[in-house]
Amino acid sequence: MSEITIEELEKAARNIERISVFIGERRDWIVGEGGESKANDLRDHARALAKSLAESTGIEPDPEFKVKLPRKLEPAAKVSAVRLAKFGGFLRQLRKWFSSQGQTGLPEGSGDAVQGIHASLALVCAAVDSILGPLQSQDAPPPTVDDLIGEIDDSPVLEVDTSARLELQNHELKPLVQTFKGVTELTVHAKDTMDDFLTKQNVKLEPHEMRKLHDKLLKWIVGTPLHQVLVIKLSGLSGKPNVYSSYQPKGGVSVQELGDG
Repeated sequence: MSEITIEELEKAARNIERISVFIGERRDWIVGEGGESKANDLRDHARALAKSLAESTGIEPDPEFKVKLPRKLEPAAKVSAVRLAKFGGFLRQLRKWFSSQGQTGLPEGSGDAVQGIHASLALVCAAVDSILGPLQSQDAPPPTVDDLIGEIDDSPVLEVDTSARLELQNHELKPLVQTFKGVTELTVHAKDTMDDFLTKQNVKLEPHEMRKLHDKLLKWIVGTPLHQVLVIKLSGLSGKPNVYSSYQPKGGVSVQELGDG
C-alpha cells in the first residue's frame, strides 16, 4: 500500500479549513429548514474523521495546536441545510479514504498538516454545537426567528455540478503538452478541452483567471504520476466555483478526492 503523501494531506487540510471557516463564521446563526439533522450528521462525520485520521497516521490531536477563530458574520441568518449536507458528505468521503489507507507511513514534515486537520475538525464540531444550541448572552438575548434573514442564497455554489469530471490523458495523436525551443506548454487541444468543460458547467472565468488556470493545468499534467490519469473536478466550498485536480489509476476508480485549493 502506498504511503499517504504530503500533497494529499495538505489538500485535505485546505478543504477542511474552508469548511471550518464557513461554519465558524456562522456559529451564532441557526440552521435552515431541515438542517438540524444535517448539522448533527456534519458533527458526527467530523468526529469520525478525526478518529480515522488518528488511526491512519498515528498522530493524536495536540491541544496546543490552535487555529485562528474566524470572525462572526453579522447580522445573523440561517445556515443552509443543503450546504451542511454537502460538507458532511465531503467529510464522510474523506474519512472513507483515510480508513482505506490503513496504518500507513507518513512523509517527513506531515505533523503540521495533520494537526491542522485535527484543529479544523474541532472548530467544526464547536461551531455546530453553537449553531444547534447557542449560549444565552447576559448582555442581550439571542435573535429570534423573526429577526433573522431568510435562507442564504447559495445559487452560485449550488449551480456547480460537483459530480462533473474531466479525465485528461496524453495520447500520441492528441498530446496535452508540447515543447518548443526548450519551453513546455499546453497544446491548443488541452486548452480547448478544459475550456469546453468549463463552458458546459456554466463556469465563467475572467481572462487572467483562465491564464492562471492554464498554468495550473500545465503543472498538473506534467506532474501526473505514472499509470495515473489526471481528473479535473469542480467545487464550491470557498463560495464560488473552483477547479481542482485529482488522479485515478488508468482504467480504475479514483482513490483520492481531495482537490487542490
